[in-house]
Amino acid sequence: MLEGLSIRFATQEDKEQILNIVKNTWDWGDYIPTVLDDWLKHGKVFVAELSGRIIAMSHFVELEEGLGWVEGARVAKEYRGMGVATRVLERIKEYASSIGIKRLRLVIAVDNTPSIKHVKKCGFYEKLSFSQYEAQTGYYREFDVQRIEVDEFVEKCKKGAYRGMYFWDFRWSDITKEKANRFIQTGSLVKVSGTTVLVATNQKTEAVIGYLEPSSTFPDDVLSYLHMRLFAKVRFVVPSNMILPLTKLDTEFTVYECAL
Repeated sequence: MLEGLSIRFATQEDKEQILNIVKNTWDWGDYIPTVLDDWLKHGKVFVAELSGRIIAMSHFVELEEGLGWVEGARVAKEYRGMGVATRVLERIKEYASSIGIKRLRLVIAVDNTPSIKHVKKCGFYEKLSFSQYEAQTGYYREFDVQRIEVDEFVEKCKKGAYRGMYFWDFRWSDITKEKANRFIQTGSLVKVSGTTVLVATNQKTEAVIGYLEPSSTFPDDVLSYLHMRLFAKVRFVVPSNMILPLTKLDTEFTVYECAL
């Protein structure tokens, strides 16, 4: 049934067919329509085509030297369970390897059994499971902003629950001294009354915390600090074994990695 299947880079002309695949992914729809134009312009969107029809897609992006990210894997309903997604992912692996990528990462919801089986079949292994919590900010206590020792922070991150990674824009990258210094200079990485946070967001009213080392004054210290920065809401992205005294969101995810 898949005879003649080809996998190629998408073009702008493929946009409508791609949107048709993703329009009913979940009850509420899909996030891909909001990012597809940017993906087609700046990223590498792979599509599987059969008899002139696009039946699957996935997006690849190079996060940094040697590290790639895969996201947005979708297959038309009538072609699911036939190995199409596996063939697309294997093609992405080939391409990534050809441009010097050494590792690929992706994220899957912990209850998405078919996708988990699929990526494990392609050589991916579990790197980190994570949960999300949310809260309203407000002034709860006085706080002070302290200096971060970069070497100490990077070492602690590599040995700690985040396994040397941080979350930004639903992607997981490796922390380095250079990045830590840049985050400190831009005010993204701060220590508030002993609690270390990476404010990983471009939104005006909602903060996203992509790295957290809580102290005994958490969460009041961070909520007060973010309130001072005019954020109304905050979402914390933390390893699943880190339990926070806040409202936990239902879905948990796992980061998978594959060596190329």
